[in-house]
Amino acid sequence: MATRIALEEHTAALLAKLASATSLTPSAIVNRLLAGHLPELFELDEFLETHPAGSPVHDEAVNLLVSHGPESVMAGIRRIAPDYMTLGQRFEQKLAELLPMRESRARGL
Repeated sequence: MATRIALEEHTAALLAKLASATSLTPSAIVNRLLAGHLPELFELDEFLETHPAGSPVHDEAVNLLVSHGPESVMAGIRRIAPDYMTLGQRFEQKLAELLPMRESRARGL
């Protein structure tokens, strides 16, 4: 899927200069940089779905992206909701719950 984004003039010029120097397209550069932040963006999406729009926690989480920096999105989520279990933590917890059941079945218990 292609999406057009508007860049500030200086950002676009820098991106064009780097594209020329690296033989990468501007889109490839943006995709590579954004890929490093996808886990945080997925986590923010999940967090926003977990907390209803209009709630103070939801509004604070939205502000993590609107006013990005200096803290990371994940640091902001941890600050806003210290007890929130991330997608990774929930996966690990579920895996830990399932592994003993699998081992019990393997031993015939």
